[in-house]
Formats: sequence, C-alpha cells, structure tokens
Amino acid sequence: MQIIHLFWQQISNDFNNTGCLYLWLEQAKSAKTKSALSGGDSKNNEFYPFQAPEATLVRWFGEYFDRFLPVKKRTFTKKTSHDAVIEHITVQLPCDHAKRPIPSPIIVNLSVDVDGLDDGTYAGMASFVLNVIKIEQPLAFLKELNFLSYYFEDDLQLADDAKFWLKMAVELSTVIQKDQYIPFMIAQKIKTKVEFHNKWQPLSADYQQRMRQIAPFMPFSACLVDDALFKNMNLMPIAVLQHFSEVVLNNLINKTVYPNTVHKQLQDSFIGSSFNYKQAQATEQEWKSWRLWHNNLNYDQFGAPFQLCFRLNEATSNHGIDWGLEVLLQAKVDPSFMINLAEFWQEKDLKHAFFSQMLGTSIERNLLLQLGYACRIYPLLEQVFAQNMQQRLIILTTDQAFDFLKEDAWALHACGYKISVPSWWTASGRLKAKIKMRGSQKPSAGENSGNTAAPAYLSQDALIDFNYRYAIGEDEVSAKEWQQLIESKSELVYFRGQWMQLDPPEMAKMQKLIESSQRDKDSGNLKDLLIMAANEEQYSIELDDAVNNMLLSLKNKDQLALIDQPNNLSAQLRPYQLRGLSWLSYLENLGMNPCLADDMGLGKTMQVIALLLHAPKQQAALLIAPTSVIGNWLKELEKFAPSIRATIHHGAKRTKKEDLSQIMADNDVVITSYGLIRQDKALFHSATWSRLIIDEAQNIKNPSAAQTKIIYAIQANSRIALTGTPIENRLMDLWSLFNFLNPGILGTRATFRKEYEIPVQRDNDLRKTSILKNLVEPFILRRLKTDKNIIQDLPDKIEQKVYCELTKEQASLYQSIVNEVEASINEAQETSEHKIIFLSALLRLKQCCNHPAQLLQDGSEFSIERSIKLQRLTELAKEAINNGESLLIFSQFKEICDALQTLLKTHLGFNTHYLHGGTSRKKREEMIAQFQEPNSPASIFVLSLKAGGVGITLTKANHVIHFDRWWNPAVENQATDRAYRIGQQKTVFAHKFITLGTVEEKIDQMLVDKQKVADSIVGNDESWLTSLNAKSFIKLIQLSKQD
Repeated sequence: MQIIHLFWQQISNDFNNTGCLYLWLEQAKSAKTKSALSGGDSKNNEFYPFQAPEATLVRWFGEYFDRFLPVKKRTFTKKTSHDAVIEHITVQLPCDHAKRPIPSPIIVNLSVDVDGLDDGTYAGMASFVLNVIKIEQPLAFLKELNFLSYYFEDDLQLADDAKFWLKMAVELSTVIQKDQYIPFMIAQKIKTKVEFHNKWQPLSADYQQRMRQIAPFMPFSACLVDDALFKNMNLMPIAVLQHFSEVVLNNLINKTVYPNTVHKQLQDSFIGSSFNYKQAQATEQEWKSWRLWHNNLNYDQFGAPFQLCFRLNEATSNHGIDWGLEVLLQAKVDPSFMINLAEFWQEKDLKHAFFSQMLGTSIERNLLLQLGYACRIYPLLEQVFAQNMQQRLIILTTDQAFDFLKEDAWALHACGYKISVPSWWTASGRLKAKIKMRGSQKPSAGENSGNTAAPAYLSQDALIDFNYRYAIGEDEVSAKEWQQLIESKSELVYFRGQWMQLDPPEMAKMQKLIESSQRDKDSGNLKDLLIMAANEEQYSIELDDAVNNMLLSLKNKDQLALIDQPNNLSAQLRPYQLRGLSWLSYLENLGMNPCLADDMGLGKTMQVIALLLHAPKQQAALLIAPTSVIGNWLKELEKFAPSIRATIHHGAKRTKKEDLSQIMADNDVVITSYGLIRQDKALFHSATWSRLIIDEAQNIKNPSAAQTKIIYAIQANSRIALTGTPIENRLMDLWSLFNFLNPGILGTRATFRKEYEIPVQRDNDLRKTSILKNLVEPFILRRLKTDKNIIQDLPDKIEQKVYCELTKEQASLYQSIVNEVEASINEAQETSEHKIIFLSALLRLKQCCNHPAQLLQDGSEFSIERSIKLQRLTELAKEAINNGESLLIFSQFKEICDALQTLLKTHLGFNTHYLHGGTSRKKREEMIAQFQEPNSPASIFVLSLKAGGVGITLTKANHVIHFDRWWNPAVENQATDRAYRIGQQKTVFAHKFITLGTVEEKIDQMLVDKQKVADSIVGNDESWLTSLNAKSFIKLIQLSKQD
C-alpha cells in the first residue's frame, strides 16, 4: 500500500517569502536503515521510516508523471526524460512519547512494523527527514493527479492532504480563469533604505469566502515545516491558503511567456513592472497611491451599499454608429432599484432622503471612488467626468463595443462591477454559425411510391438522406454569404436585423466539413444521425416526420408509445416495467442495443423475460450471468414464462461443441456464466445467437481483459446489457459497455480518450460533457427504487442495531481467548505468524459472542440462558410471528444455523425453513416456493450468509436478523435485500446484532467510518483485519468494560 501525500512549505529565506508544493509517498513497509531511504546519504538526520525510498519514489513519479520531468532527449517517436530530483526536507511530524513517528491511520492498520508504537498516542512533534519531489507547476500537476487518480489500483491512494490540495487547485484555477487578480505592492526596509516590490494577489469576495469555508478542514499534514520555521511561521490554515494562492499565482504569471506586443503595451506601467516582482522599481509615492487605491477598492468591492452597473445598448442599424454604454447605480438592499448616473446626479439633492435609504449615506464618495477605479480598467469611462456626470450614454463605435463585450466587460465584472449586455450576447440568445442538416428517410429500392403510410420503425441500417446547409441561428445562408462572413473584417457584424459575433476560423472548419460531407456522406444510418444530433452547438438538425418521431422517442423515454404486456407472461408488469419493456422493444426494432440500468430490485430480470415473450426469435438467445444467479434466472423463466425453453450450460456435463446445434434448436435461451465464457469460448463463438444478454455488465468494464474481448466477439443479432452501475469511476468503463452494445458510436478507444475521457474527466469540459451525455442517454434507462414516482409500493427499509451484553460465561471465555492471543503473539518468532493467530482469534471471538456451545464444541446445550443474543432473537421471533410477520435469520456459521433451526422449529414450534450450502437445488426451490406462498403461515427462514445472501427473492419476510456480523456492509446489505425487493408490502426491519464491549462493537464502528470507502478496500471478509499490527489488534479485541 502506498499513499500519495502533498504538503505546502513556506520558505522565508528571503524577503519574497516564497513556498513550494512537495510530494512524498508513505508506504506500509518500513525501511530498516537510513541508507535504504536516502540512497546512502543519511547524514545525521532521522528519516521517517514509513516512506518510499528514493529509488522507489523516482521510479513511481516517472511512471505516472513523465510529462512533468525535464526532457533529456527527444526524437520523432520517443522522448527520454531526466529522473525526478529528490530533495531531503526536515519537517515536524507527530510522534509518541518515545519520539517515534505516528504513521497515517491506514498505514498503522496495514503495517506489521509499528509494534513498538505507544498505541499511536500523540505526545508531540519531532523532526524527521522526508524524501520529496518539488512540484514546479502546482496547478497543472494537481489537475493531472486528479485525472490519474481514477486509474489508480487499490494499493495506491490519495492521502487527505492530497485531496485537500486538489480541492484548492480547483478554487484557485477558477479565480485565474476569471481574471480575478490584481497587482499589489509590498515595502521592504533594508537598513535605512526602503524598497517597493510589485506582486499579484487574488481579488474575489467569493474566493475569500470559499477559503474561509475550506480552511477549517485543512489537514495538519497539508502544511509541513522544519524546526526553524515551526515556531516562527504563521501556520493558521487561512494564512497558509492565502500564501499558497499568492505564491502560485505570482509564479504562474511570472513564468508565462508573453508576446513582445504585450510588453511594449505595458512598458513603464504599474502592471508591466508587476510581471517581475524581484525588481524594485516603484517609488514611495507610487506605493502610497497604490495602498490608498487598494484599501478603497477592497472597501468598495465588499462593503459599499451599492454597486455600479454598466449596460451596453446595441446599435440600431448596421452602420453601428450609436452603440451606447449606460452607467447605473444599483442598490444592494434592493437589486431591482437601478438609476442612471445622470438622472441620479440631477436629482440627488431633490431626493436625498430616498437615495440615502436605497444607496447609503456616502453616495457621492463611493460613486466617485468606484468610477475612478473603473476608469483605470476602462479609460473610456473618463467621458463621464468630462461631461460633469450629465451624460446619459457613452457613445461607442462597433469596434469599441466589441472590445467592451470581449474584454473590458469581463475585467469590470471580475472586479465586482455588474455588467448588462444585449440578450444576443448571452449563451442562450447568441446566434451561432451552424451546419444545418436535413434528414429524411431514404426510400428503399422497389418501395411503392403511392404508399404514404409511415413505417412503424426505422432500422439502424435503413439509409437516411443527409442534406447539408449553412446556417446562422435558424436562418440558412448561401455558400457565398458564408464566405463573405468569413472574410468580414469585423468579428461583430449586423446580420439580418441582429448583431452577432463571428468566429471565422471555426466557420472555416465548418465550411470544410460541409464540403467533405456533401462529397462523401450524402446519406447515412441511424448511428450517423445520432452522432451528429449529439453535437447541438455544431449541428442544427431538421428531420422529416418519420425520422423526427424516432429521435424524439429516443430522447424522451417517458413519451414512448407503450406496447401491450405479453399474454403469456405469468405476472403483472408494473407501469415502469411496462415502459422499460416498451423501451427495450423500441430500441431492438431500431437495430440499436440498450443498457437497462435500473436499481437493484426493480425487476430488470422481469423486463427482459417480458421482452423474450413479446418478440420471440427462431434462434436461441445466450444469457451470460455471474455463477451465483444463473439458477435464479432459470427459475424466474420457469415461473413467469413457462413457454420459454431454457437450459443452463454449466457443470462437468455441459454441452460439447458438436452438440451445440441441437441444444440451440431445443431451447430458446441458453444460460451460462462469465467463467465458462472463457473456458468454452470456441463453442460460443461457433454460433450466431438471436440475442446476447449480459447480466451484471460491469464484468466487461475493462476493455483489455480477455473475458471482455471474448464477449465482444460473440456473434448476435442484438445485444442487451443489464447493470445497476453503468458508469463507475472511469469513463473508459462506459466506452467498454458501448463498444459491446453499439460499436463505433463512441469512436475508437483512442478517439474516445482524446475526445471525451480527458476533456470531461480531467479538464471538466462542459461542452464535451454535454455531447457525451447526448450520445449515451438514448441507450441507457436507469430508474431508482427510492424514487417514489417509480414505485409506490416498495417501502423504505429501517436498519436497527440490537446491542446485547455478554453473559458471565461468555465474558469469561472471551477474556481467556484474549489472554491466549496475547501470549501467542509474544511467543511468535516471526510477525508473519500473526496473521494465522489473528484469523483464529477472530473466528473464536465471534463464536463466543454468538453462544458458548458454538465456541466449546463440547456438545453442551444450546440454551437460551447462555446467550443474551439468543434470548433477544427468540423474543423478536415470537413478537413477529404473533403479529403474522415472517423473518429471515442470517448467520455465517453453519453450526449456528443448524442450532437455530432446531431451536426455533423443534423447541419453539415455529414454521421454519433452512438453506445452507449443502442444500440441493430442488430442495432450495421447494422451500422458497413454500415460504413465498401467500396463503402459508408466518414463517422463519434460516440462511447461511453465503448460500442465501444473493440471488433469491424472499419478500414474504419483512424482518431480517443478522445474528452475527459479516464485516463488510455490502455483503450484509445484499442479504437484507432478499426481503427489500419488488413485491414487499411492509416496512422492512433489518436487525443487526452487536455484542457490547467486544470486537463486534469496535469493528462495527470501523465499518461506520469506512462507509465512504470502496468495498474493495474493506474486503469480502475479515481478512482485511489481519493486516493490523499486533498492538492494534490486541486493542481491537480487548473486552471493554461497560458502565
């Protein structure tokens, strides 16, 4: 396990008080010697033991972040980079009383090398040396780290400090993108001489507020300093964030290469000198003027009772000679009150009381200051002073108006002024140059021209005529007009009664696209149409009725015409299931392949079964599912669609290749598992199936996996994917799913990465996100069972933790086990023996918490008196049965299930069923049918967790009891969901039994803390607990005294 850490360190070795972002790797395996960590350069410092050695860190950084390393050699095909430079930095880290460092909590849990740690008790700070890499481009690096983190394996994680700096990078990047920063000055006294330095700082009220909100959550490890700085540096989180912001902003500005034209334009100006803060060029008078300006600017931006608003009024004709810029005062107490500056100036004495109420008591002072600052940003405003505040409008030319819209308006807005522009300049009202594509169904050869009835469906392969035209907004333009617009000298033009901005380079690209499309693609299929329709900014689509209705049905699933439920379906589909069936059928008829992604329990199986009945095929369908549910698929088919002939391809006596044709002829559906797909790939590749249905489609999320490639290659006329999680952490999972369903619609893997994965996941490109959403949305149907509009009769489940104490007998046995474990650990020669000791201890302690008879295995009585857990169980069972309610009881131990079944059935007389791993399939199905029978009495179903935790529906029960804990929340939730499924008419109560003061209670708290952690980190059983060190494990299992 490796954890990526990032920390900011302030460096005050000179007046500039700079800082750096450093990266280091923490790992569970500690180095035994300093030389192992430092590559031989140990000097006299103590290295932090739980960190990656230099060689490991260099190799790791080069693997993931090669683009941030200096290039050693570059050829046309290959780039060779220098190795990362490792620095040794001494920092203050938490330690125990023995001055030993305290690792991160996850490292403590995983490492076997922290036995001597004083229980992780914090006693103070001590100096340790870290191997670090200096991050030269913090914002670019953090952006890349965030993107790459989606690809990390489970043994590589981001520390909380790294996650914190990722968040800060997003906030600061937003400020920079909005140009919300200004020059500022600082004074340095050197003996009797004072020098003044120019720098930059963010200026944004929103950013300041965000920093105040974020600062309290900054981890200690996000800012590390050495001994010299520890006592002298301001380490308050808000100060650290301000320092980080200013240093990163200044470095970014000063390292940016600007054209000579910019330098000439800013030569001898205050802004120009701010590009190099190391040069002291300002005079004391300039510094005083700047300080006054800066102080007033801060006040006016964040404290004045009104703000200035600049409203651009568009020219009334194509001559563009009467653009007008209006200056308005807007009250903060009531933003709807706005008054023209000239009108205010004329009436300020007459309406003094009213204006004071709306705009404050120092109106003229604030007004003059704000106007003065605005003039520095936009000098044309000086006309207001020249006209003694009597000018209602500042007249602009077209070029001046465009400059205002493109540059000055945003600069003023970034400094806190309100801007109002014509509606055609806004995102919703802006006219855009587009390609207008008219699509109409292409008549098939031999089609009766006199038949005017629209076809029921437009198949994927049916050709569509594409007719391309140039368009501005909704209006078509000729090729000549388009060319004239491209060649226009002004980017702001008056076109057919409305002003609009041109983007000549983009229009030239569209021109080439139209010319090539008219030449090479005057017709296409449905897939081509959907790809073009997804890009709403570039294409304006006009379709004939048949094609348009088809496209509307794909985009608006709720408007889809419903089909009738199949008569031979032995169930009643709920309304949302009927919509799902209609959607599946519609896409299949179009020749497009769907992904049904309904939440677990909403009946994806039922909807697919209904489709099989609604549109039977002559050729057999192949259904691939996890091994745990293939039997359930067969049972559901037999129950709800007895007319469908189905068989399972599984086991030692499964179908051979030479018998496949007969099996396909004798059955409508062949069910198999993902595991057998790999083993019998030649068999499945030898046939063409009517449908290829994959359940739990996340099994093909990795496009490089052999299993995925084998499934891609299976021939089928149509394909259906079922999954509850169509998109997990990476967009490449989505590509893999669509490469199975509709190959080509998301492009090749390389194209998808370039066009969507990187722009969307790394760069947060909203345009690409919108296009991708438009592309995939027609093919994914997802409904959640928690949505009351989808399903009204599925009640919420209520989870309850039932805490039970130990009896005296149990407590004595428990403590004896703890004592034995401590002795065994002390006697162990190697720490590698600890894992066996841990596993054995966990098993025995859980047995003890259940019942002494289970632990002792001595044939003693399984009596209620010896276990409070058992007492509580029988009480709950009696109460439920007396109320006519049924129960499910889960345990991971077969011996407990045996004893419970005997006790409940033989001694208490309850109607009881029992399912375990040795139960035959026939017996299992009989018991489930009996339990689910509506007229059967209230019953108890005892199940071993592994045998009954998945793949079955037991909605007769509305109480679920977890007699002992399976230390993975996902596994327990799956078991609870045997009752919390479609058909449940009552509130489901999940009772989780926990023994107080024991390992059960402590691990339950650990699970609560890990709820936001991926299940893969927690694991599928208690084996993840064996990675604890000895002291932590003893602390975990020790019996806590209860008050």
